[in-house]
Amino acid sequence: METKDDDIETGSVNSYIAGSNELKILGIRYFKNDFGCFPCVSKYSLNDFLTVYNTITHLRTLDNYQKNIVLVRFNRICHFINREYFLIKWCYTLSKLFVIMTGIIAPALLSINVQTGTFWYPYVYWLVWVIQLMVSLTTAFASFYKWDKKYFIYKAYKTKIEQELWLYLELIGRYGIINKKCPDENKKSRTTHKTKLNLFLSRLEILFKRLKDADLDIEITEDDNQSKEGDNTKPTTIIGEVANQEGKELVDPTTDGKTAEDLSGMLMTTPAMPMNSREAPVPPQPVKKESPKVVSPASSTTTANPDKKKQVIINEDDLRIQFQHLQKELRNQFADNQDLARSIQIMEASLLEERRKTERLRRESEINQLKMMSIVEHSKDLDSIILLQYAVRKFLKNKARK
Repeated sequence: METKDDDIETGSVNSYIAGSNELKILGIRYFKNDFGCFPCVSKYSLNDFLTVYNTITHLRTLDNYQKNIVLVRFNRICHFINREYFLIKWCYTLSKLFVIMTGIIAPALLSINVQTGTFWYPYVYWLVWVIQLMVSLTTAFASFYKWDKKYFIYKAYKTKIEQELWLYLELIGRYGIINKKCPDENKKSRTTHKTKLNLFLSRLEILFKRLKDADLDIEITEDDNQSKEGDNTKPTTIIGEVANQEGKELVDPTTDGKTAEDLSGMLMTTPAMPMNSREAPVPPQPVKKESPKVVSPASSTTTANPDKKKQVIINEDDLRIQFQHLQKELRNQFADNQDLARSIQIMEASLLEERRKTERLRRESEINQLKMMSIVEHSKDLDSIILLQYAVRKFLKNKARK
């Protein structure tokens, strides 16, 4: 007899069978995260986490072990993404707003015609100097930490992972397709959370791995990519998916070109086989070269040997299999070269954009220096004129007294 005791607020959610020692579901308090440096303030990794928690704990097709895996892994991934996204979002937004506002304020202050002898001249001078220094530092930090690229990547993957959870709970999209290789789905003519559990966990891990690979691709430079040997990490294209040379669209990087039905068949919930019982793939055998033999013309009294004909047929089949294997390897190598060329083009475009930004900032700094030098020279001319006027007035006063 199955009994349930639900108490979400106190964190004591139990689901067990009378007379058995079944694993209990983790309480809701386990999934609360501290808010920064304020330990008394806590929140969940998702706004609707209470609804998600209550929905997962009441799924009848999953046992407590599977429910704990879904809750813990999803919460851990969401907590990591939310923490990084919160920091990058504020850094990116504040830096952009600061650069935009100072780009308007600094020229406005430079356009003010303030004489050197006035009270406001030193304040305006040092204020413009500090603003230009802060703009240069902010631009350098933004370029070093790459807040703009990381902001869009984390935002896209945050939405994608949350959407993947709701698709699984609602059993729609790829989780609503009946897999013909699964006997449970064919028998009931519908999908269940148990049969699609491995597909959901696989999709979750693939998305998280793609996010980490994309973050690593942003950190490393083009020189590091060229100097590495034996690196099998393929760069991931996140923004601006492009088509290949043949005019076909690129495959989904989270599925590696496999359809939902193929993934369902591959990740169907089945008992694991021991390692000894699994059949290892047989590598292609090399073609045996036979030494040429002198064939004598068949006489009317002799008949052809059937064993020799059979041996010739077997050798032709081996040659055909070997040729197909080599053709498949060549296609895979050509596809890898296309991906590498596409990634190199994307990185060259980003490097060219960074160089343009650096050149534009250098020109702006040179223009500002010229303006400051002109202001300083103008101030020296004004000081000399004032001293000359003072000397002339003093000479005229002395002459009038005499």
